Parts: sequence; structure tokens; C-alpha cells
Amino acid sequence: MKSKISYKDRYMLSISETLTVKEIGLLLGVCDNKASKIRSQALDYCIMEDIPLYTREVPTEAVLKVSNKSIDYYYNKYLLELKLEPQGA
Repeated sequence: MKSKISYKDRYMLSISETLTVKEIGLLLGVCDNKASKIRSQALDYCIMEDIPLYTREVPTEAVLKVSNKSIDYYYNKYLLELKLEPQGA
């Protein structure tokens, strides 16, 4: 299930410490199946880099690394989104 959220919300997810599969899907704008695959890649990254793992959640750092995105990417998209919003709505 794909859901479209604002870049403000995506930025807020990108600065969180950990992400669930659903949050990975929201952050990256992908379906649950793709989000699960990214979670698996992020877990592999954590094992290789000796990053602590959690039961149901994955460190956001690992998700951003395997998806080739960054906090700055989402912040810049959020700023662009703010500029494009109609004023006085």
C-alpha cells in the first residue's frame, strides 16, 4: 500500500531514530513489499557496520544509506514544498 505524505512528514521521519516497515514505505514512497526488501537490506547493512539492531524497527541511518537518500535530501524537498505552497490559503 503506497501512501503519499508531504515532504515535511518525510523529513520528520528521516530525523527519527528508527523506522518500522510502514514508516520506511511512507518515507520512500514505496509499497510494503519494497519497504520490506529495503528493511532487509538495512538490517544487512547494520550487521556489516556493527550498528545495534532493534526488534521491529530499523535504524533510520541504515535505511537512508541503503536507499541512497539523506536527511538533507528530505529537508531540501521540504523547503521547496514550502515555497510552492499557496500563500494565505
